Amino acid sequence: MSFANNTSAIIYCSVIILLCIVDWILYCTNFKSNLNKHLNVRKQHSSNSYNATNALYRSYKRLSEYKFKILKMNIKSYNPNNDYVEKIIDFFSKLIFTMAIAMMGYALTTSTSLLTYLNNIKKEEQQSDHTAWIDNVNNIFKNYIEGFETYEKLFIIASALFILTANHILINTLKKNLHKKHLTIIEEIERERS
Repeated sequence: MSFANNTSAIIYCSVIILLCIVDWILYCTNFKSNLNKHLNVRKQHSSNSYNATNALYRSYKRLSEYKFKILKMNIKSYNPNNDYVEKIIDFFSKLIFTMAIAMMGYALTTSTSLLTYLNNIKKEEQQSDHTAWIDNVNNIFKNYIEGFETYEKLFIIASALFILTANHILINTLKKNLHKKHLTIIEEIERERS
């Protein structure tokens, strides 16, 4: 890989890391704080811990009937699935995968034709116009290397998309678990109140 490709790889990785950080910040600030906004919850240790569940349960239990109903409707109406993000990621992953397969086909075809060309050249042709033959071979190798560098860039982009997708799936799973936790506590308190 040349220096320009290393620079572009660093830029791609930096953008992916930035997007992952933004996704985590949005999860921590927007989603969690919106769920806990009207509750008197000081600190949640983890999504599965006893203390966090107990704190949520006590916070919901202390709410007035009216506030409880409003929060229940708000939480039930919230959809933790980001279908549009998943569709965009799915589209790009299919696009990158298709392009990667095309580039592998390009590399295989070019390699095969290059080997066939070099194997079939007659000694007389090499000796009669040696400099033209060297220029032709150098051009073939130059084109091959440029095509392969494009494949490397596609591989970097596909890897970055995979990391971004994995991060988004993890955050989406955490959102669904936290949403389900709130709904379960709400249902339990409703059963107790009725």
